[in-house]
Amino acid sequence: MSPARFDVSPGHVRVTASGHALLGVDVTEWITDLGEPDLTPTQDLALAMAHVTGRVTNGMLQAWGVDRVAAGAALRDLVDRVLLVTTGGKRYASYQLADRVIPLAVLPEVAADSDTTATAGTEGIAADLDAVEQAIAAGHVTARAIEAALGMNYRAVLRRLTKLIDAGRVQRIGQRHSSRQTYRLTNGDNT
Repeated sequence: MSPARFDVSPGHVRVTASGHALLGVDVTEWITDLGEPDLTPTQDLALAMAHVTGRVTNGMLQAWGVDRVAAGAALRDLVDRVLLVTTGGKRYASYQLADRVIPLAVLPEVAADSDTTATAGTEGIAADLDAVEQAIAAGHVTARAIEAALGMNYRAVLRRLTKLIDAGRVQRIGQRHSSRQTYRLTNGDNT
């Protein structure tokens, strides 16, 4: 992993750790065990998301501060290496672990998920929901912050947040329609 950056000035210390530095030991060991040379921090993050959540999207990587173009390049390279496979259309592309890299303990669950078919619209909404959850996990806890992190339309962000709240995956903090409205994940898993 790349080392953290320390910015020290009178009165405060700021430590900046890249997103891949926040990966758990078990996930980093799994990525190392893949034996793939020259993986970038963005590719490590993408593989970790696919490993933990079952899929990764460009928007999910953007939620962690990865540039859209860099995220796309990293995902394409992982597909070329046959580590990820693409599902969905071009606009709502989603990436899942290729069969050769799926841990055996996860295989039956992932196989069941891959048998389901979805239209491009529902696949796109699911990808947006995943991206919003990742944005919240990355610390973007207001609708405006999520909008800025994902480059998503503000109204679309609000609709996705409502779906996540209704599904019990996100909790609203503060009064509804307040300028101080924030959101948090309900499952306690911020990966």
